[in-house]
Amino acid sequence: MDQFPRRDITMLTGDFNAKLGQKTTGETFLGPHARGTRNRNGHLLAAFCDTYQLFATNTAFPKRAKNKITWSQRKRTHCVYNQIDYVLCPQSCRRFCLDAQSWGGAITPSDHKIVTADFELKHIRRLRFPSRRTSGTTVHLARSELVHYDDSRTAYASAVKRILPPADADDGSTINQQWEDTFAKLHEAASQTIGFSSPDQRRCRSYNDQLLAALSEQQRQLRLRIYNDTSANTALLRSQRNKILHQIRTRCCDLANMALDEKVSRIEASSDSRSLPQTDTA
Repeated sequence: MDQFPRRDITMLTGDFNAKLGQKTTGETFLGPHARGTRNRNGHLLAAFCDTYQLFATNTAFPKRAKNKITWSQRKRTHCVYNQIDYVLCPQSCRRFCLDAQSWGGAITPSDHKIVTADFELKHIRRLRFPSRRTSGTTVHLARSELVHYDDSRTAYASAVKRILPPADADDGSTINQQWEDTFAKLHEAASQTIGFSSPDQRRCRSYNDQLLAALSEQQRQLRLRIYNDTSANTALLRSQRNKILHQIRTRCCDLANMALDEKVSRIEASSDSRSLPQTDTA
C-alpha cells in the first residue's frame, strides 16, 4: 500500500480467508452488518484496515444472510457459512458506496460467491479532482512591490509628490470630492509605478533569496516523488522533505529578522533625536 500513489483511489478485493466478525466499539473499518466471529486472520486483516484507513463495504448494508455469506462448505451433518471475501475501499470513499453484497447463482462452480460494491463515480472524481473557483480576470495593484523593493517605494513616493496638489490649495470643493480626487490620484501614481498583478501571478511565489528558492524547489521535487514514484522509499523521502521544510522555516525567520533590523536602522537614522545638538555639561 505504501508504494501506491497517494492521489490514486486504491480498492482491494478478493478472498482474504479472514472473518472480521462483529463490530466492536471504536472500530471504523467495518459496518454494523458483518457476520461471524473474528478469527486469527480476521485480527490481521483488521489491523491492516486500521493501519491503511480501509473500510469493508459489504459489512455496511443490511442484507439477508444469503447475501452476506461469501463462502460455504458442506459437511456430513451440516453446512459452514462464512464471510471471508471483502471489497475494501478507502475511508474517504465510504460515503460514496451505494450498495454492497454477495451474489449466488454463478455458472462456474465454486465455493465462493461473487461480491460486488456500487459507487457513485462522479463523486469519487470530485474527491480526486476538487473544483477550483474561477477568479475571473480581476487584477489588483501589486502592493508587494512596495514591501520588497526600495526602487518601487522611491518611485511611488516621487509620483505621489508630483501628482498631489499642495496642502494649502483650496479649489472650493467639498471634503468628499477632495477625498475622491486624492484617492484617484494615489491610484494613478500606484498604477504608473508599481503596476498590477493578476490572481495567477499572485499565486506564483517569487523569492528574492536564492537559498530559499533552491530549498523550495528541492522540497517540491521530493513531494512529487512521494506522490508519484511507486518504487521509492516514501518514509525516507518524507524525512528528507521535513528536514528541508525546517530549513525553509529557519531561513524565512532569518530573512524576516534581517528586514526588521534594516527598518529599525532606518528609523533610528531618520529620528529627530539624532539631529538634536549635543550640549557639553560642565
